[in-house]
Amino acid sequence: MDFKALLVCLFCGHGTIFFTFAHEVIEEYHFINKSKSWSEAQQYCREHFTDLATVQRAEDLSRVHIPAGQVAWIGLHDDPAAWFQVMTNASNAWRWSVTGATSPGGFQNWTLTGPDNAVGNEECVLLQSYTWRDHYCTDNAQCLCFEVLSGVKHFTLVNDRSRTWPACQSICRQNYQDLAKIESAAENQAAMATLSQVLNAWIGLYRQMWLWSDLSNSSFRNWIPGSPDNINKNEHCVHMNEDGQMEDDTCSKPQKFLCHGVRKGRSVLQTQMRIQTDVDLSDAAVSEQLLKLVRPCLMFSLSNLTHSDSF
Repeated sequence: MDFKALLVCLFCGHGTIFFTFAHEVIEEYHFINKSKSWSEAQQYCREHFTDLATVQRAEDLSRVHIPAGQVAWIGLHDDPAAWFQVMTNASNAWRWSVTGATSPGGFQNWTLTGPDNAVGNEECVLLQSYTWRDHYCTDNAQCLCFEVLSGVKHFTLVNDRSRTWPACQSICRQNYQDLAKIESAAENQAAMATLSQVLNAWIGLYRQMWLWSDLSNSSFRNWIPGSPDNINKNEHCVHMNEDGQMEDDTCSKPQKFLCHGVRKGRSVLQTQMRIQTDVDLSDAAVSEQLLKLVRPCLMFSLSNLTHSDSF
């Protein structure tokens, strides 16, 4: 276990000097050599540590130790209960570009099997044959924009050329209000009528996939080539291999796992010393001399302390 040491010296004029020494435990990773589903692993980590592992930056991987040839669940996941044929307020739920929020009425018009996140990165939505289809945002399609004039919503198709979803969002915001926001069957009918002979077009619905179990806002990802792919159509959780690479997998599969945080039941110690004196501690020479006397008693190294846990 690593420690960070802190020495605080507070001088209060005549009479009192406070020395506070504390050590802070730096967050660590724990490989748990037990096979559990993702949700079971999450529960275990929350009971014994802090949570399933969150990786904030590439440098953190140097403190992750997964045995060769093994993988371990981490905290990254994409719960379909928040986005499969529902409109919720979850962080990975569907939202409209113009508001950044879901529709108050919850209107949706997905295909019979959608949204399915078929290739593992379908975070944007196309209007096609009156229904909505999730699709990867970097593909090209026409742009369906909208604006409200005199209280009436109007849809406009920008079909000079195909664009990615982000490019369509930019065009719509520059020239109209935003990408189309559709909140009723009547509006869906009107939007579809605007498409005319065009097969499909981007609308303003989108979402952000992959959340950390502890709700961290870390954007760090280190996917193995080809992942995420949702190849089995139910890969909503993520494991990590010995090289720190991530891959989506089926959440119910029993696997080893990685927790992070201080093991619960251990405390961080703090020591405080109070010295009474009649010396004027505001005198720089006096305070410096006093520090020279007490510093050897307070400053000691914790850097070589280690621990081992057995699970």
